[in-house]
Amino acid sequence: MPANKEYVFINDTMKRMDPIIRVKKNSLGFRGAEPPVDFGNYFSIVVLGGSTAACDNLTEGKTWVDLIQRKLKEAFPTIWINNAGFAGHSTVAHILLLEDYIVNLHPKMVIFFVGINDVDVEQNEHFTEGIVRNKFQFNSILDFLRSVNRNIQVINVMVNMGQQYFGHKRVLSYGEADLKAMPRLTLSAEQKSAAMEVQREKNVKAFGDRLQRLYKTSRVHGIIPVFVTVPSLYGDQIDDVTGLDLGDIKVAEGRNAGLMGTIVELYINEIKVLAHQGIYVIDLAGKMPKSSRYFGDFYHFTNEGAAKAADIIYPELSKILSSQNLKNN
Repeated sequence: MPANKEYVFINDTMKRMDPIIRVKKNSLGFRGAEPPVDFGNYFSIVVLGGSTAACDNLTEGKTWVDLIQRKLKEAFPTIWINNAGFAGHSTVAHILLLEDYIVNLHPKMVIFFVGINDVDVEQNEHFTEGIVRNKFQFNSILDFLRSVNRNIQVINVMVNMGQQYFGHKRVLSYGEADLKAMPRLTLSAEQKSAAMEVQREKNVKAFGDRLQRLYKTSRVHGIIPVFVTVPSLYGDQIDDVTGLDLGDIKVAEGRNAGLMGTIVELYINEIKVLAHQGIYVIDLAGKMPKSSRYFGDFYHFTNEGAAKAADIIYPELSKILSSQNLKNN
């Protein structure tokens, strides 16, 4: 964990964010206040997610987690929230972070901000442990060679990140997308159907299984899990800011925003299944307007987007807290 660190980003690419962005990590390696001395007397919440939770493109005090904490503390003074979002983390990493680290903190609640980073994640136990826990595999020669390759990649990534992180100032790793300049891609109904079938067969069920594991692990350790769907610009719609039809903008090889929106919806639907099981789900993706005013690219928030997300999440989270007999003061 990058404990007790402060990073300074020079932002000359994203006009709707601050020119100097400061990101602070506390003694836990998370964004947010230090744990209070009388930790047990607080209703403690940890947020797990990828870059959309981490909000490394937003300066201190302007992330959606910061804004929600500020709102909640007015009604619930004994609230403590930390942001354990890390860029690139999917539910694979959430499981390992939860099991290896978070449960030992004994928070009252964990908020899982999930969906986007799980698209295409492989369901392979050797793969997940090899990447996140940096283990080598000895089940076969092929597994060993694959794990060597993966871990070399992990080491290289860590070295590159270290070179950036240890510098006092660094450039943001993702910027603001110029939607008008992005290439277009038209896909046939057959191409879309084939892509969807691959997701259903190989990835979506595995994602649902990981959600269940997050839920069960949380409950075993006395933690209240809350799942929040990650919003995005993906989909077939006209952007109210640029007037562009976003659906046929190319976002990856063989994918446009329309197809990607349909794929992401498969994962969101898996999260919604939890709600039918009586598990707390906040459907931010369904309530967040699909407008480029709120996103720097297709899913990272602008300052205005983080504020909008906080406005949507706050009332539902407040109801959940009230249902836990957390008294307003």
